[in-house]
Amino acid sequence: MMKIQCSNCGNTIVVDGLGRKRLPIPFNNVSKALQWHSRGHWRGKPHFLNTAKQILKLYGVKVTPGFVQMRLKEEARVRGIAYDDFVAQLVADGNK
Repeated sequence: MMKIQCSNCGNTIVVDGLGRKRLPIPFNNVSKALQWHSRGHWRGKPHFLNTAKQILKLYGVKVTPGFVQMRLKEEARVRGIAYDDFVAQLVADGNK
């Protein structure tokens, strides 16, 4: 619970939280969608827009390409791998 000042009336109001709630999409799902769209025409190149569209098709959750990229950056940081190397490794694994 947070108290904030209303920008319209100036009164103090209580809110549960600010911003959008985190989407419960496991990294494995993001990884599979990225690998799927790194084949064929996009071979060897990560394509975050198509990955976001694939997540919508498969899991029914609308995400942005930025969400996909941030999720990959978080996972790379957790694993202690450089982001570019991590994405390259995922794309290479999808092309096998």
